[in-house]
Amino acid sequence: MKKAFSIIMLVALVTVKATALMITDTEPMPFTPVDHHQFSDNMNVVARVMKGDMELTNLCLAAFIGDECRGATYATDDGLYLLTIAGNADESGKSVRFATMINGEVVWLHEQLTWISDWIYGDLDEPQILTLSIKGDVNGDGRVNVSDVSVLINMILGIVPVDESLADVNGDGRVNVSDVSALINIILG
Repeated sequence: MKKAFSIIMLVALVTVKATALMITDTEPMPFTPVDHHQFSDNMNVVARVMKGDMELTNLCLAAFIGDECRGATYATDDGLYLLTIAGNADESGKSVRFATMINGEVVWLHEQLTWISDWIYGDLDEPQILTLSIKGDVNGDGRVNVSDVSVLINMILGIVPVDESLADVNGDGRVNVSDVSALINIILG
């Protein structure tokens, strides 16, 4: 019964927020989502976005499967991001990446979820936590320092698994020695 009530409240909040965005937002959404009508299914995420201990409630949160934006939203008044992600049943198992726009640059969040048709990650009581990555924070500890250089080199050498969302420091789509150089430049300022 509690889960059914949470789902009803989620649908109501999404409807209210979508209506409010159509009426009050004058700034265009920085991401262009696909037309949901061209997909047979969807997945929903109820999330909070964090950077360290700080909750971020003023972002546009977008979800991507591959290079395609499958949904985007702003936070509700209580800081929740209610995101519907379009897809088809045969895409189950694909990675969903999250991004936001800060100072005109796309910034990728650390977590990736698995797309599952008709699935809901998080709820109003226990939202999915998504964390904003800090450029150069390869080891994910919230700081950019020489430890990140060491982890990045180990990724390039194949000693530890590569996390492209963190390791592609220069944003060229590849993880290589150029990323080490870019990371050192970030550390040196």
